[in-house]
Amino acid sequence: MMAANIEFKDSRKREGFDKPCGLEEIDDLAFQLILENLSMRARKNLRQVNKSMKLRVDMLDKDISILTARSPTGLNHVMKCQHVKKVNLKLSEKCYRDETVDMAILRCGNLLKSLQLSRLDYRGGNFDVNTAALDSLDSLKIFHCSSLSGLGISQLLQLSSKSLTTLDIESETQSLPKILPFQMIKLANLALVHVEFTEEEFKNLLMSVGTQLRTLEIKYTNVTGESLEDFPKNFEKLEYLKLQYNNITIKGLKELIRITAVSMKTLDISEDGVNEDASEGFAGDLCQLEYLDVCHSEFTAQGLAALLSITGPKLKSLKLPYNQSLSEFPILQYPKNLNLKV
Repeated sequence: MMAANIEFKDSRKREGFDKPCGLEEIDDLAFQLILENLSMRARKNLRQVNKSMKLRVDMLDKDISILTARSPTGLNHVMKCQHVKKVNLKLSEKCYRDETVDMAILRCGNLLKSLQLSRLDYRGGNFDVNTAALDSLDSLKIFHCSSLSGLGISQLLQLSSKSLTTLDIESETQSLPKILPFQMIKLANLALVHVEFTEEEFKNLLMSVGTQLRTLEIKYTNVTGESLEDFPKNFEKLEYLKLQYNNITIKGLKELIRITAVSMKTLDISEDGVNEDASEGFAGDLCQLEYLDVCHSEFTAQGLAALLSITGPKLKSLKLPYNQSLSEFPILQYPKNLNLKV
């Protein structure tokens, strides 16, 4: 039982790296007893020794309740571990057939904690939403899956609508479903990058998001925000809004601020348009705002003054438009102790 006290702090530099302390020769019962007496760090180092050791630790370590599969074959191993309570599934850069991806997702079922699809030629849209369920899916990330259809995205969102907290879509040619007839009641983090959607599709997506939203990031889209006029919902828990490389207008920005202002702490509008005057001012009160970034934007002095006028004493940092001096904004009134950056 001496092996139970060994810490493999840097197994890769030790002699006998491939077979540390003869652990590969002992039976499963003895191996499990040793694992129970090892620290978590030592068990983690054991998993890094080689592939067969990793598989054995995963299979027998009862303290490992969340495992990650990076292929359908890896998922076969993960699903054999009876102590596993949650599964992270990451599929990337392979020519998997749609049926293979669908079967992997369905096999995880309510054990699926996070799903990441990256650079797959996967269209989706083949699930029976009346019988399938992904009620434990917490995070869905879709990167550069240009073939994934609007129906495919819609089905994944519907299957996980009760549990999803993070949705991240980054794809140059990705479109969104036109209608989402369900509510993602727990969604807290939403990022849309290089997504091709219309103003109405953007509005419909936000309509399907519950009131738990805390971060919203929109980059490299054609969205102006103007479709949110008379939008009936307020995201009172949203603390972080980032808008970059879109077509945001003053009118659209007004609407976005109106529905997100209550708790917002960070507003980043750097690298976006916004070049009109805000003659009518902004609706909402950014009294909780701490960080405001408008560098590389095209704000006029009047527009920036109107925006700054609805901030409060908590504002700590202001980044002004690039290559513009403070003298160009004589009408601005800055809070005390503000960290100004140009």
